[in-house]
Amino acid sequence: DEVAGMSASSVAYGDIKTAAQQPVEAVWFYPSALADRNCAFSFVDHPEILARLCSDSSKGCATDAHHVMWATEAVHKLIIYPDASLRELVLGGHGNGSRIMWGNGACHVVDDRCGFFQSELSEELLRVASSKLKHGSFVFLDTCRAADPALAGGNLARGVARRLPRGIQLLGSSACFEQKDVQRAGGLADLALSVVSHGTQSLRRFVGSLGCTDRPWSPPAFFDKFHIDGCEDPAASDLVCSDNDDDLASPELPSRACFFCGGGDLGLG
Repeated sequence: DEVAGMSASSVAYGDIKTAAQQPVEAVWFYPSALADRNCAFSFVDHPEILARLCSDSSKGCATDAHHVMWATEAVHKLIIYPDASLRELVLGGHGNGSRIMWGNGACHVVDDRCGFFQSELSEELLRVASSKLKHGSFVFLDTCRAADPALAGGNLARGVARRLPRGIQLLGSSACFEQKDVQRAGGLADLALSVVSHGTQSLRRFVGSLGCTDRPWSPPAFFDKFHIDGCEDPAASDLVCSDNDDDLASPELPSRACFFCGGGDLGLG
């Protein structure tokens, strides 16, 4: 079989580059074979990854996929893309909710260069990403438990969202999942992404909140009809990232606000 113009046998952990005449709009960073103990991110073992990567039916495959070992390697690859040119960034690999494993499968235990952590090296990657992503774009943490609200000390998704500017959304799963659980719409509806594991939707959405100051947020009374109890409710994260103009104009809704569920204060009055 051929996918993206390459034989499937040649791309298990091979990079994929968009045709030169076509502008790149999405960039993925995935682990090398050394850091993928069960082939969960192998393009050969999981052709659904390639199907998702190339599911933009209106533009074809406008995605570059890079397999990296080091956070610095990801920075050097990302920096070559034009500013404000990307609508999607995917950071994938095995994870525990606090980091994404790259490296050689072992060095991540002692070296934060071997993956994507809440560290200074990863912050540099996010600083570069913030300049490359256009307004309305998103970052997807393609890893287990990145948005698990039960993690002590905070999860990776919240940490990343705090380092992304407003106008960029962060997507992550609250549970562990397999690649077959990730689905996306075709065309340009990239935010129509879902992660359904064992019949339960686990994808959560966060709003970029760089420079924001947290403040509490409690759902107004009319949120009762959505059965939302507070910020940790997954349904609340959907409303946070609503693109409905009426939502954006309402002072009661958390849409496009700082923080992850309507809190935050930019001092804009």
